Amino acid sequence: VPAARLGISYGPNHTRWVVEAVGPSSAKEILMTARRYSAEEAHGIGLVNHLVENSELEDFTIQYAATIVKNAPLSVLAAKAIARQVSKISGDWDQDLCSEWMKKCTSSQDYKEGRRAFMEKRLPNFTGV
Repeated sequence: VPAARLGISYGPNHTRWVVEAVGPSSAKEILMTARRYSAEEAHGIGLVNHLVENSELEDFTIQYAATIVKNAPLSVLAAKAIARQVSKISGDWDQDLCSEWMKKCTSSQDYKEGRRAFMEKRLPNFTGV
């Protein structure tokens, strides 16, 4: 049951997550109206990235995960961590943390393998190191 229907409020952490996900305007609408959104509406405001039929969900999920797994693990982790930092509405993101992730990636064996594979026109064999 949405908080507005119970006479309570979501705390700052939960509210911030919604604001970061869809922006302040849509977040206020979601939190103040406490209404249900269709899949199409949720997609339209950026609450979900993909619309998939129930019958296709498992295949889509496996293919999507396979796409991510083909990439360098450190790069994927860095993208997630840095995106989380820079999407903070206050702009109070941890520049040092972002720089550290970038250094981890560019000093990794995966970086060397990715460059080598690109030059050799082959798929890289990433190990997460």
